[in-house]
Amino acid sequence: MRFVRKSRALALCLLFPLTAAGCSGAPSPSSSAAAPTASAVSSAWSSAQMTTTAVTSAVTTSGKASTTQASPASARKTTTSRHAASATKAALATTGKQSTDSGFLNAALFNKGRDAYGGKSINVLGDSISHGANAPNIPDHSYVGLLKKAVAKKFGVYNYGFTSLLCTFDNPDGTYQELHTIDLAAGEWGHGGGEGAAGHLGFELYRSLSGQAKMTVTVDRNATDAGRHVKGLYVYYEAGPAQGSFRVEAAGRTLATVDCRRDKTDTCARSPYIPLPANLPAKAEICVVSSGAAPVVITGFGYAEEPNGVTVQNYSRSGLQLVEVGNDVIQSVCRANVVVLALGFNDAGMQADHAAFRNKINRIIRSCEASGAKLAVVDTLWTFQAEKEFYRAELKRAADELGGLYISFTDLAEQNPGMIQDGAHPSVAGHRLVARRICEKLGLPMSE
Repeated sequence: MRFVRKSRALALCLLFPLTAAGCSGAPSPSSSAAAPTASAVSSAWSSAQMTTTAVTSAVTTSGKASTTQASPASARKTTTSRHAASATKAALATTGKQSTDSGFLNAALFNKGRDAYGGKSINVLGDSISHGANAPNIPDHSYVGLLKKAVAKKFGVYNYGFTSLLCTFDNPDGTYQELHTIDLAAGEWGHGGGEGAAGHLGFELYRSLSGQAKMTVTVDRNATDAGRHVKGLYVYYEAGPAQGSFRVEAAGRTLATVDCRRDKTDTCARSPYIPLPANLPAKAEICVVSSGAAPVVITGFGYAEEPNGVTVQNYSRSGLQLVEVGNDVIQSVCRANVVVLALGFNDAGMQADHAAFRNKINRIIRSCEASGAKLAVVDTLWTFQAEKEFYRAELKRAADELGGLYISFTDLAEQNPGMIQDGAHPSVAGHRLVARRICEKLGLPMSE
């Protein structure tokens, strides 16, 4: 049984369109690329494909279907010289030691939870760069994954946090895997992503098409080498007057029942913390099952070791533009102890309307002011180009007006030709350079 769905790509952070590969597929070797010059990035923008193909195929051994989105592999690729690779490696060794004593991320900042759910959070809003493109194992290789480890090291609890339903995606250089995989019973769920989910937290959703629709999530609970232990989870969903309910099951037990009905629609709803049975295997299977005829909409999962600990919530999605993020989502993301804004690359690449971009920046400023969140802007525009400078200036304005941090990487990109692999996304070594720069600015420890 095979279903093919075509849709316009949300944007292009994806200079090679990055697409879901459901829950399977081994990473392919990642090729390296030359330094991102102005012409290289501009060329990559102009050659980006604007369509994706989504394929849902049945898994014959289980009667389930994995969701797979495959994209055209027509984007331009470049190669990195040995000198570039050596320069990047040397930079990793010489960037400098990190201070664990900082006025930006200090214990007092997290004396109470400020996010939309009452938690202590660092909310990241980004595109495929922050989602984990070119990081084969997202928890261990992406810059946000490394940031999560640094936060865990400083605050003593490794809460993995929000994890996208777009759990596996790829580009011509490889396949990139999140902490969990997702299997869907064939014909029981409809998919929405990118533009179709711009008003939902996580920008990816599945809507039940029948009663008792079943979604199976497999999560790697324990990574002792990384200090990660998943002891419980949250389910993110859409609430509203027409929504139904769902059960969360594991090891033949019902762990929780969640009623999604509300008087008003809430596209950023989250379940209470759901502890997992201690006897679940390291590769734990957790099922979400819809109840009754009314539909349910699932938008993501969150994983925790200690629900009261500091958590990095990564709400990034490949292809995302700031101008397309719903205002309710901005308000929800900006309810946090710290907001990390890492959008702008796709807006600049698509030359998003200047007034619309400025309006979204203004909304972020107002939302952070209202919630008391501190703002750190991660500028992933990488290189100086005339057509990008409006967006860069607006990002910097947000940090300046809120007394926050503005973190630039133009010097690192110029000094380390292997840092940006394809004109858009960091290489594995580039992710480490980005993470190290961010940790230095935030005052976080990062292992060598």
